[in-house]
Amino acid sequence: MALDQEDVTTTFVGGGLPLLPVLTTDAKSYAERMFIFPKIGALTLAAARSALVLPAERQGVHWNEDAVQRVLELTEGYPFFLQEYGRRVWSQDEQL
Repeated sequence: MALDQEDVTTTFVGGGLPLLPVLTTDAKSYAERMFIFPKIGALTLAAARSALVLPAERQGVHWNEDAVQRVLELTEGYPFFLQEYGRRVWSQDEQL
């Protein structure tokens, strides 16, 4: 039984990389008509820095400026990558 046959409204939310719409379309040829793919691009340099640094500062933790620059360079401002670097660094700190 498919949800569309039962007239059930369903919403799926997913966050991913820019390739997600392409991969979904490859998996199902009419997927681009079934879903809305709002584009969330890279953050500005200032917004990316804030997203990385401010949550840590609220917890009394401060990033080394060289580390901030390196993460900004590697992530190119993409929110998913910023979040992942922040999470991994935080997890590593808890292990020390």
